[in-house]
Amino acid sequence: MKLRDTYLFRLYHTSKWLFVAVLLLIVATIHTVYRTREQFPVLLYGMYSLKAYPQREYTIYKIMAGGRNVRYASLPDSQRELIYTTLEHVVAQRTQGKITDKAWYDFLAWLYRYVTDARLIDEPTIVIKALRCKYEQGLPRVISEETLAQYEVAQH
Repeated sequence: MKLRDTYLFRLYHTSKWLFVAVLLLIVATIHTVYRTREQFPVLLYGMYSLKAYPQREYTIYKIMAGGRNVRYASLPDSQRELIYTTLEHVVAQRTQGKITDKAWYDFLAWLYRYVTDARLIDEPTIVIKALRCKYEQGLPRVISEETLAQYEVAQH
């Protein structure tokens, strides 16, 4: 690809004012993303365009505090995604042996603080469970349940 074949090169030679406007938009967008950690579809192209293939079975995670389910699905999208995607990645690393016991404990401590702060829960213990699920007749069904971790905050 040659420089003269690019959109910006052609725009510069066609309309310098529009070139400056587009360049300012690009710089402002990059600055905004850098300063505010804003997410938008142009940078997350794969998230919205990749095919999702059906799976026979899948894993979901249940977080319990004081014996009750933490309904993190009702959290704002950003908080829910932070909890779920982080949990999913750390569990995968733990399963593959790529994470130390200390890092796992530190993650559980962070997750405890984040979940209890976000849900305003005052419980000394959280339990993380992996649920293996599949669809039967259009409805999800839990096949198996495995306790991955139990974290208890030290009482002073």
